[in-house]
Amino acid sequence: MSTDPDRHRYTLVRFARRGEHTIRVRIGRGSDERQSFAVAEVLTAAREWSWVVDNDPSNWHHSTSPYGDRGTNLHPMTGFDTLRRLADALAGQTALIVPT
Repeated sequence: MSTDPDRHRYTLVRFARRGEHTIRVRIGRGSDERQSFAVAEVLTAAREWSWVVDNDPSNWHHSTSPYGDRGTNLHPMTGFDTLRRLADALAGQTALIVPT
């Protein structure tokens, strides 16, 4: 987890193993949708990250706090807690695609 100095940008990266595969989920929340992303990737035999699945920011950006470490009246859950839920969902989708 990391927070940018402007506190309206924060990022979560998670790693998981699925059989012989290493999975990476990266989610970044910027001050607007164009600066945000949510993607799951798998490490290839060539040691490169290959896209598996993503979640367009238009699906989730509006429901996240502008702050990673705290919520707001409109979005009471901290931003990182929301990103963790999104990461879990992307990891679950990836597990359906990547063989064990």
